Amino acid sequence: MDQFSLQSTQKSLDLEQKDRALALSKTETSRLTNEVAELTTQVKKSDELLADLQDQLKTLEAEKESWVLKEKDFLHNSELLKDQIGSSLNMGFQLALEQVRVLYPDADLSPADISKTVVDGQLVDIDD
Repeated sequence: MDQFSLQSTQKSLDLEQKDRALALSKTETSRLTNEVAELTTQVKKSDELLADLQDQLKTLEAEKESWVLKEKDFLHNSELLKDQIGSSLNMGFQLALEQVRVLYPDADLSPADISKTVVDGQLVDIDD
């Protein structure tokens, strides 16, 4: 074989090798392009899910704030009711003492106290 034939054969082999490399590159490029498209779709779905979760979070935070305000209102009303109940009890006790004073004007009611109870005929402090 002459040198020209050898060079020609070598170039043919080089060309075939480059063609195979090109084919492999095209296959890999196609695979990567498909993978990028799939990942892009996944990213879009994830972004949509994230946006939905953020909307849900905002809704839940608003609901929480509403419940916190209701709780504060209930606690305030509870304190008012406690005060009113205490005042009503005290007023009832004072009215009862006034009635006893009318019925028994000579009775000594100084030991009487709303915070006492009767045990065995004696006034004693109420255990809390």
